[in-house]
Amino acid sequence: ANPGDPVPHGAYVEDEWEEYSLTLSASGGFGTLPRIFDTAQIGNDLYGDPDLGSPNDKCTRPGPGVGLGGEPGAPGENCEYLGNVLIIQEDSSNTAIPDDNMEGGTITLNFDPAAVFVNQIGLLDVDYKTDLVVTQTDGTVTTIPVPILGDNSKQSVPINLPNVSKIDVVLTRSAAIIDITYSYLVSGPLPPAGAPTPSSETPPPNGFPTIDMSMSMSMSM
Repeated sequence: ANPGDPVPHGAYVEDEWEEYSLTLSASGGFGTLPRIFDTAQIGNDLYGDPDLGSPNDKCTRPGPGVGLGGEPGAPGENCEYLGNVLIIQEDSSNTAIPDDNMEGGTITLNFDPAAVFVNQIGLLDVDYKTDLVVTQTDGTVTTIPVPILGDNSKQSVPINLPNVSKIDVVLTRSAAIIDITYSYLVSGPLPPAGAPTPSSETPPPNGFPTIDMSMSMSMSM
């Protein structure tokens, strides 16, 4: 695919963002790769998932999303069109239709070279236990519990860690990744150990581009 080409609804993705140091894999459902799910094309209750629609059907400008967690005024209010998200495909009799895996699984984001700094990851429809397991280049592993905001909820989970080589998004049940924001090196080594790193109050240093998968998921880089 050429830069700027859209990634179609239902595509399995792996190295579309390798140019930005990011590759993807998945386990626990059908196959070994995560799948693109268009939040405007939710399918139906049998094959598909209204919980992953956006915007929520109770918003001022309603969309196909269904669930109390995404309604206006809820902590996980989901009242903007989100475009493409990433799911683990359910291993069912009809894998032709994108449908997130009811039994959960793990979506793994690998960074090579490591991300200089990971700011946040956006998640949709977290209604059961979900953890972010973040591995840094020095071997440190940090587990970040994700708030359970309910059906069709949208949220941004702060990570705020430097030198990240891998993130495992561990799902007990179905959910989706909306986006991830991080800084990466175009070339050159990682900052030396002990060098100042951004905090939750300090943005990544100027000169390091960031990538927002809510835009890049709709593109083939």
